[in-house]
Amino acid sequence: MFIIDNFIQRSQNTPDQVAVKSPNGDYTYQEISNIAQQLAAKLDEENAQDIVPFYLKDTRFVLPTVIGIWLSNRIPMPLVSALDLPEATDRVKEVQWDTLITDLPATLKQKNIIQVDLFNQNNHADFKAKPFSQKNVYILSTSGSTGIPKKVFLTESNLKWILTRLYSLINVNETTKFLFSTPYSFDVSLTELLSPVIAGAELVCLPTSPSNSESIRLIPKLINQKQITHLSLSPSFAEALLDIVGPEAFDKLKFLMVAGEAFPINLAKKLKRALNKGCKVFNLYGPTETTVYSTYHQVTENEEEYVPIGRPLPEGKVKVLDANNNEAKKGELYIGGNGVTDGYLLDSVKSSSSFITLDGERYYKTGDKVEILQNGELLFLEREDDQVQVNGIRVELGEIQTLVSKIADVTTAIAKFKNKRIYIFYISSQDKEAEIKSKLPTYLNPIIIKVDHFLYTYNRKIDTQRMIDEYYNRSLTTDSSNTLDELKKLIAKYHANEIKELDSLDSVRFIVDVENTFKIQIDDAQFSLLNTLERLAAYIDKQQTNTAAETREQANEADLLNLKLLFANFSSSYEDAKITASSTQQSLFSQQKPSFDLLRVSFPTINFEEIQKIRQIFTDLTTKIDLLKFAWFKDRDGKLYFKKIINPAPISLVTANSFSETDLEKVMYSKPGSPIHCLIFNMKKQELNIVFSHHALDASSSNKLKKIFVDLYQGNLKIEQIKSSSYAEFMSFVQEVNQSTDLKAALSLVPQTQEELNLTKEDGRLYITKFACPAKTTDQIYINGLYLLSQAMMKDHKMKKITGKIALNIRKFSNFDASDVIGDIHATLPWEVNENDTLTDFAKRYQMWKDHYTKGTDYRYCIFNQIGSNLEYRNALSKQWSNMNISPNYIGEVNSVKAIADDILRLPFKPNYITMVSKEGVLYCISYGRLLEKFKYQVKLNDEQVVTVTTNEY
Repeated sequence: MFIIDNFIQRSQNTPDQVAVKSPNGDYTYQEISNIAQQLAAKLDEENAQDIVPFYLKDTRFVLPTVIGIWLSNRIPMPLVSALDLPEATDRVKEVQWDTLITDLPATLKQKNIIQVDLFNQNNHADFKAKPFSQKNVYILSTSGSTGIPKKVFLTESNLKWILTRLYSLINVNETTKFLFSTPYSFDVSLTELLSPVIAGAELVCLPTSPSNSESIRLIPKLINQKQITHLSLSPSFAEALLDIVGPEAFDKLKFLMVAGEAFPINLAKKLKRALNKGCKVFNLYGPTETTVYSTYHQVTENEEEYVPIGRPLPEGKVKVLDANNNEAKKGELYIGGNGVTDGYLLDSVKSSSSFITLDGERYYKTGDKVEILQNGELLFLEREDDQVQVNGIRVELGEIQTLVSKIADVTTAIAKFKNKRIYIFYISSQDKEAEIKSKLPTYLNPIIIKVDHFLYTYNRKIDTQRMIDEYYNRSLTTDSSNTLDELKKLIAKYHANEIKELDSLDSVRFIVDVENTFKIQIDDAQFSLLNTLERLAAYIDKQQTNTAAETREQANEADLLNLKLLFANFSSSYEDAKITASSTQQSLFSQQKPSFDLLRVSFPTINFEEIQKIRQIFTDLTTKIDLLKFAWFKDRDGKLYFKKIINPAPISLVTANSFSETDLEKVMYSKPGSPIHCLIFNMKKQELNIVFSHHALDASSSNKLKKIFVDLYQGNLKIEQIKSSSYAEFMSFVQEVNQSTDLKAALSLVPQTQEELNLTKEDGRLYITKFACPAKTTDQIYINGLYLLSQAMMKDHKMKKITGKIALNIRKFSNFDASDVIGDIHATLPWEVNENDTLTDFAKRYQMWKDHYTKGTDYRYCIFNQIGSNLEYRNALSKQWSNMNISPNYIGEVNSVKAIADDILRLPFKPNYITMVSKEGVLYCISYGRLLEKFKYQVKLNDEQVVTVTTNEY
């Protein structure tokens, strides 16, 4: 098999080259080979049948899974991961199979389960690939919607044809970085998935499903951060990204492949900037039955009224036949050539009617009406059957109708497509909306309407528009809220009356509209709870009332006393092991500086049942996230450490008021042995405050924990699906690594500060230094930002060198993966910029320090805990560390610099502590100390760019 031959060759020639990049871990060719061989051996051990379905949530496992199935001389069949597993397997019930590959704990009656995520990527199985004897090599489900979709059987020659011809057209090679943006159960995904095997490209996985709003926001960032060169999208998806991000969304792309729907001329116009920047855009067309793509048109800037679907790929053939089966300029499109598959081998009747012989050759009857233009290209006109496209996925409305009609107590149902939305009208004596939705993939997101009877046109056809007008576009209950009225106007742009009717693309557009209109920020976790306009309006009104300038209602004496009693009366048994605190936690504790992390989640309502549900979620989470078991202690020297509580349950308080940090300090820092977190339910604000003391969380962990909680609360995630997080194991790793850290050698690696920087702090005065810094990653921002700031400061203070330390969120260590760990993972890295440094000089030095810390080295930890070799140099290292000039900390992109500055004015930072934030390509450095006395400096970033650096009092 040519794909396996290619893969074996690449794993032998470039075993250590990264083939798959993922936020959850990268895989080299050798590591993919190791997993695939273990999987193939396991399939043989289980004596699995020829067809092997797979159901994966983590897309980094898709390539090793497919390769492993092929190595074992079996046929891969992807299942739809957007469905629950029982629904996904039900869609392939006519297929003979007995073994499922997944990356989740699962059980299926009379089926074997193989968990691919349990294989060790470093273990070599030495499995010898068998000669591939199957005629068919892959099975795809067509129409991608509901019920029992048709199964299309692809041959090796089909795959070889599309991959070689497409990759030649779009120049896929060893420099390519292809974003794995298409759900793997759809045919287009094959052109992304196999690019490392056939062309040596790098496959870059999305962190989440591409139908998730977070992923929609992430794609433009990934294009820049990961230097993505190739991207496949549906037209509606591409247009959504341009609408959300702006015309610069595809500036860095080399190739954009658009397929799955008619290519609107509006999109072509919006892509002009990308075209001018050198991105090649292709409109690609093809049914699954003819192997992904059949025709192509390279988009230019000359399209005025339409975008053609173009010409056949090499070795592809097309015919256009009229109603009398005569060749014509306008008619139904038939596709022949090397892409025509073996068809529906499990449905011979349907296959014989869809695949026909013309002039002695096999053609597929597409059901699509096209026109041959004067230049010979094809123009797509419309579909002739009841298939429609939703976000690039072909959907058969008839299947939906059949599925809904089978639901108990549904008399009849119809499905219609209007305004780019699917409408399901059904007649029933009961409300069946929830049950209907549970039977359908989430990406369909139909508008479901219960009706008394159907409405018809004069010629007895269903009157779709009148049905929508009569049953759907009825006036909503009037509400006096101006906020609600404004939200109704915003959502009306998307042909929707309620948030639940928005698909994932429009949902993100709507969030952006709301944020811009009301000048607020709504994170994805919070928005998922605001699933009605009324809830969203109430949340907006509450946020606008609770501004940073407000005086919060403070807890009364009774509230404070109740919380004190809960902590004072807390008693528990603890595990024996002592868990060392991080250097930041120890530093704050030794200085008697309390530090709290507060995660706020607003709810439509908080009552007894909700509180019980939330408490149970946090009790369950203690089995997965060990930080939720932590209690704090101090040793005889007053040093902070933690122990795990046995059988923990969260301390919870219900109140109508808020607690200040002073109140919380009196309670949570008073008694050693107390838990480091509690739940405070504010009934007045209908808000849960998840409070952590002792600097327990870094910002990344806060976001992870909040998202996990919200997903559990909504039922989008089950507790067994959460990856275990052990902060204790992480701190044990740090302790073990630094036992042998050479403190004498550290003296030459930690910068020596030769000149003191005399910054002073005056009450109420804050300074903002700002300059252009359009970098995309935290590393790039630190490299460019620290270099520019230091060069300006050296000019201003007449110094030869600036030294400092930064907080960096390193999650992937040489011998420890902390990607899923909840806790304070941030490391504090030293750095220096010398007067004669170029940007390249500093970038290399920065990477050297980062590489050093990626091994787990932490000099600050060694200083606090008095560990390491050559301990006699500890005091000298401690002095060298504390003498460094400045401590910048980049906290990310923000909507409001003013809000951050106002927060800093309430915090007791030292004059040399710098909070760095970015907004629209500008870096703002906020500090109590005035970094530059002179208002403006011109600093040379590189040979081509000079940057203006300015300082103003806030």
